[in-house]
Amino acid sequence: MIEAKNVSFQYDSKGFRLQDISLKLEEGLIYTLVGENGSGKTTLLKLLYGIFPPKSGEVLWKGSPLTRKMLPAYHQEAAYIGEQWCDTGATLRANAEILRLLYPGFDGGYYEKLLAQAGLTDLQATPFRNLSTGEQCKAEMSFHLARHPKLLLMDEPLAGLDPVFKTDILEFLQTAVAEEKMTVLMATNLVTEVSDIADYVGVLADGKLVKWGDRLEAVK
Repeated sequence: MIEAKNVSFQYDSKGFRLQDISLKLEEGLIYTLVGENGSGKTTLLKLLYGIFPPKSGEVLWKGSPLTRKMLPAYHQEAAYIGEQWCDTGATLRANAEILRLLYPGFDGGYYEKLLAQAGLTDLQATPFRNLSTGEQCKAEMSFHLARHPKLLLMDEPLAGLDPVFKTDILEFLQTAVAEEKMTVLMATNLVTEVSDIADYVGVLADGKLVKWGDRLEAVK
């Protein structure tokens, strides 16, 4: 589905360098990218989403190099949950209408189903910023999952959540993956947070992918 081949990237103003990353994500699987803060997880996700172009190597989408010209079509099929995009002062209903305009594939019926699964149906008239951290996480996932993305990239989606909400959100994600046959790549600091649902785990350290394999092998 999406593949990085010998991808490297360096910020002009920083010494950090993401070095020679190669990985391939297949359809319908959950991948976890584990690493300490500053290891390069966010940078790699942004490269895979096309926010940054690689300095060397290439990102392939369905076998073709991901070019700037391809990005509008690619972003209809891929979703990135990282930097908050929504209008925090607007209600859930208003934010959903924004997505409906931006993404022709936004499925209002499926969105309503996701809200029900997340326990948010009665909060549609609530401004996003008035929700709890866990509710915001579920709402943002519902926004993006309602687009029926083929690829979902998630940057620290569990940060700041209590254990109950973490369990709820992981179960919510598993259900969506099973229904949609979607591919997920989730970046996190702790492999133990997602070890139960990940099919494959990668470990980043100092800009290098030091492990990439199935869950049992990678966590050893």
